[in-house]
Amino acid sequence: MTARSVLEQDSRSATRLEPTKSRQIRAFGCDDALMDRSLAKVTVELWRSDAVVLFDWLMSVDLNAVPITHPAEKQALADLLTRLEHDTDIPGVTQEQIDGARQDVAGDMGW
Repeated sequence: MTARSVLEQDSRSATRLEPTKSRQIRAFGCDDALMDRSLAKVTVELWRSDAVVLFDWLMSVDLNAVPITHPAEKQALADLLTRLEHDTDIPGVTQEQIDGARQDVAGDMGW
């Protein structure tokens, strides 16, 4: 099951992974009075190639097969996919751009 299919599962499913209402409120910049203050934000600047590789992987990986130690880890991956999908232009990249991004990232590994 891919991340996309997990996100699109029937609303009755217990394994459905999508941002909670308070996360959606925060993500779309709604009134601060409605936000859950316990959901503090951070800003992370990524190299575009890293973001392309992460997005492509998250779209194709079976989140149920990814080793986790807590269900929140799976939810955090789904939230990351959602932010990459909705807050960037990365969903429109071509396979050629994905291949180039993989080369860039692999070439910069240094370990």
